[in-house]
Amino acid sequence: MKRVIKFISLLILCLTIIYPLSTLAVSEKTSYISINDTKGIEVGELSFSLISFKDYSLTSIKAFGLTGTLSNRSKNTITYNSIVYFYDKDYNLIAQSDNLLGMAISGENKFNHMCPVSILNNHDIKEVAFYSLSINYDENNILTESNLTPSKNINYQSYDYVIDKYNIDIQVNENNTFEIEETITVFFNIPKHGIVRTIPLKNIMTSLDGSISTFYSKITNVSVDNLYTSSKKSDSLSLQIGSPSQTLTGSQTYVIKYTYSLEKDETKDYDELYYNIVATEWDDIIGNVTFSIAMPKNFDSSKIVFLGSFDSSKMKYTVSESKIMGSYEGILDKDEGLTIMCELPKGYFKEDKADSNFLVYLFFLVFILILLIIAEYMHKNNKKNK
Repeated sequence: MKRVIKFISLLILCLTIIYPLSTLAVSEKTSYISINDTKGIEVGELSFSLISFKDYSLTSIKAFGLTGTLSNRSKNTITYNSIVYFYDKDYNLIAQSDNLLGMAISGENKFNHMCPVSILNNHDIKEVAFYSLSINYDENNILTESNLTPSKNINYQSYDYVIDKYNIDIQVNENNTFEIEETITVFFNIPKHGIVRTIPLKNIMTSLDGSISTFYSKITNVSVDNLYTSSKKSDSLSLQIGSPSQTLTGSQTYVIKYTYSLEKDETKDYDELYYNIVATEWDDIIGNVTFSIAMPKNFDSSKIVFLGSFDSSKMKYTVSESKIMGSYEGILDKDEGLTIMCELPKGYFKEDKADSNFLVYLFFLVFILILLIIAEYMHKNNKKNK
């Protein structure tokens, strides 16, 4: 009997060595760091360096927090959580940030943990003297696709159709036009001809400072990898995608491409990236939202803000060089949207010189034409008077 127990114990020990029973949880927390210092922290395969305190409380994003460089030494993308504690000069805790979900691809990333000024409650930003940063991640804590895929969730089987995957690739041009490619995977629970993609042309933006502004956009160069018809209203463009003579069930994928142009807001003393990654015009359940945004040149990624009616704890993104990549680790319900906003320096977007020159030439042509009409009119009048 003793030999059997000894054998079983030895077997369990070997299995534990080969297949660890515990998950690999990695966690580190810094001591008190002055907001005037630049520091770093090593957490497993992640290296956070050049971390510094930023105060943007007087800008449009109304935020403050930490920025730095993040290196991922592994070959895998790592999702991590960060929490920042803020202290006054006497080391009293005056604010604590939310548990932020971050993402680090293999190689170099930008680290940003920005917090709304509202977390200070009755304290002033000038009271912040020290901070402490906590980072943790669990290599085995991976979200499975079924968690985020509506068609695999019994709660959504009563819907006519659901969106299982929604990927948006955006190339931002220097003249503030966006080249958009949307790849939408739909699951039809009942026979349907297709889907309707409604793109808003009238945008009502509520900034973090509470100000509301309205601006309009223009959609051109539309293409769809399927039969479609389009109809335009004053505030939206609708694409009816699918064949009127054929119905579909099960999984179908649609690819939509178009150019999105925004009017420039000359009243602001800064330029701005603003785009509805997932617009609220959808009345369907949306899972597995992913996106990439390639900016035309470098920018301050610490000023990125995500707006909308969604669970912010499930939002994760990373910035590598001038490219933003992210995902939403949840399911968006009907009328829930996801918008990105980033304050940029004035002049970041340049006016298209070709369009500008054309307008100048057109102005002078109209001006000369008016002069000729006036001259001809005066000449006829002079003849009559004679």
